[in-house]
Amino acid sequence: MKRMNVFILSLFTASLLVAIAFGRLLESPSVFFIALLFYWFFSTLYSHMSIIVKKGNTRMDYGISYGLSIGLFAGPLGVFIFEGV
Repeated sequence: MKRMNVFILSLFTASLLVAIAFGRLLESPSVFFIALLFYWFFSTLYSHMSIIVKKGNTRMDYGISYGLSIGLFAGPLGVFIFEGV
């Protein structure tokens, strides 16, 4: 268990360092926080709507990842803030 905690802490530290190294939001802070509220709202809505497709014995659960789109919009620091929220 202790190794897992060290791994998680080192992964968090590495992601924080990358976010700080690329340091600025690609959009102005006010635009970013409005977008962050929209991303958070739609992520919350979508997490309550489960789409499951069943073919034979196989069940597939579909989901939307907003990480890539907010990364393209706001950069690494924006993704870090979004995932932190």
